[in-house]
Amino acid sequence: MEEGIFPCTLFFCGYLTFIFGRWFVAENRRKGIYTAALIVSVIALGLLISRGYSSTASLLFCLFALTLIITYGFDINLGGKKTPPGPLGKYVYKEGISQTPLDPKGQVDVEGTTLNAMTEGFFVNKGEAIRVIRASDKVVVVEKLS
Repeated sequence: MEEGIFPCTLFFCGYLTFIFGRWFVAENRRKGIYTAALIVSVIALGLLISRGYSSTASLLFCLFALTLIITYGFDINLGGKKTPPGPLGKYVYKEGISQTPLDPKGQVDVEGTTLNAMTEGFFVNKGEAIRVIRASDKVVVVEKLS
């Protein structure tokens, strides 16, 4: 059991680097933090597997994957911001104000344009700040800014 302690500690160092990087590091520097965290975590998982702790490695991998899904949804894009195609793609990553309550559908104002919008299931009051996170041909998906 003692030979599994170091890789687990190493994994959690990488995992916490990812979490704290998300909270405390400026957005333009996060890519380097995320890369370092991923490398450290993958090395730790490799050490666990090589030492016979594959079930522990699987559990820790699931923890990391779940964190990525919670953080980014299923739109994981660690490579940078790319404008999606389509008529509303230019509004992705832009901020605006909700013109109506979003429960989960309503309207938002982004760069002076009124858009039909929806959330991923949460409520946004009228007048709250939002950010567009995805766009389809007719609707944008938004998140509430804190």
